[in-house]
Amino acid sequence: MYKRQAKFYNLPNGRYRVVQPYRLGSETGETEYAAAEFILEDRPQKGFALDTQPIPEQYAGAQATEGVTLELDEYSFGGSFFGYKLINDTDYDLTLDREGYIQVLLDGEWQNVVFPGDHDLPIEGEVLKAHAQVSKSMSCDALPIGKYRVFYGFMLKDSTVGYVSAEFEIAQNEQ
Repeated sequence: MYKRQAKFYNLPNGRYRVVQPYRLGSETGETEYAAAEFILEDRPQKGFALDTQPIPEQYAGAQATEGVTLELDEYSFGGSFFGYKLINDTDYDLTLDREGYIQVLLDGEWQNVVFPGDHDLPIEGEVLKAHAQVSKSMSCDALPIGKYRVFYGFMLKDSTVGYVSAEFEIAQNEQ
């Protein structure tokens, strides 16, 4: 059995068909098609325009870490990037996650916003030295009205997981 996985973003409720061509016999054989249909109903985003997913499990019990702050630099409403600065005012180094997240508050719970074209980054996280800071940015699409935060996770020397976040709100879309 051959399995293939695909990701779909921002599909509205409806009926869909996935079709895969294949050849009978050799490469010169007749082309046939396999199809599967599915119905998408009751989007988990409850009306939110972008796909979301739960916060990664490792942060379920994590606490914000005193002395580590995140300052928002710039949000481009055209949908190009979001800039921020991570500041480590502690006496210990932090091993940063590979990437930060933009999260939206939906039904009282924070959810990671998934942007089309999201991709995995290198596995190694960079180290943010004690009493240092680093400026970062992430690509994103235009965000609809809502309450958001930039979320960045890290690991301390004793393998404790921590995070830092900064909230912001979009009351109206700017063009």
